[in-house]
Amino acid sequence: MIGKKGTLEKKYYENLNRENLEKKDGFKIFMFHSGISEIKPNYMEHVPMEPLSLLPRGFDYYAGGHIHYIFNREIKDYGNICFPGALFPCKFDEIEKFKHGGFYIYEDGQINRVEIKIVDVASFAFDCQNRTIQQIYENVSNSINMDLQNKIVTLRFEGKLSDGKPSDLDIKSIIRKCYEKGAHFVMKNTYSLSGDEFEEINVKQGSVEEIEKNIIQEHIEQLNANNQMCNPNAQELLILLMNALNKEKDEGEKLTDYEDKIKEESKRALGLIEEFKD
Repeated sequence: MIGKKGTLEKKYYENLNRENLEKKDGFKIFMFHSGISEIKPNYMEHVPMEPLSLLPRGFDYYAGGHIHYIFNREIKDYGNICFPGALFPCKFDEIEKFKHGGFYIYEDGQINRVEIKIVDVASFAFDCQNRTIQQIYENVSNSINMDLQNKIVTLRFEGKLSDGKPSDLDIKSIIRKCYEKGAHFVMKNTYSLSGDEFEEINVKQGSVEEIEKNIIQEHIEQLNANNQMCNPNAQELLILLMNALNKEKDEGEKLTDYEDKIKEESKRALGLIEEFKD
């Protein structure tokens, strides 16, 4: 079962001898490491996946991997196609949605799911649209007023504040209260929380690099207009830092070496490391 970045494993499926595989008699399992377009969930609509037609037909069980969502269905002309999801979810969205991991066992034509539940999960989502910081605190206080002993806690904050900015919300104090109630681990997501700090930015079409430059430039202009003067070289510094943080881990490269490389590139982008030339 081969899995490559960006559906690069597609060629392997295209080169399969389907006729030979489909003619074989007996019980057959096909293992694959790709998402399937026809059965992907709505929240993954922008994730590139492969068409169902790439899989050989007539197998008893199709054991899918790579895509972290839970799916189990018998599909006409194919068979039972399953995606068990993550064995141990670690991303915020996965923990919030699925709570815990698991796997499937196929035996005598029956598919049974085995759940792996190590700790309980308590998920909270707070609608901050047109609300004040004080109103959010009250909502949070009422919501987490429960037993959180030995639970993983997820805190999601969404919406645009009626006044102030996201940094005015003391998330650390909220997390601390969760730990005081016995939480095993607390995760937060404020990606969709906004305030009046920035105005809406209209993004023009173009290459990824052009879009990034336009967004950075418009934010800098807004900050300058609000008398929050930026470094005159802010745009250049941010682009250099983004490029440094965007470097991928090379095949066979140790994680510690990769992390050191990212740190060094980031310091160099920020001018914390001098370049010496002969």
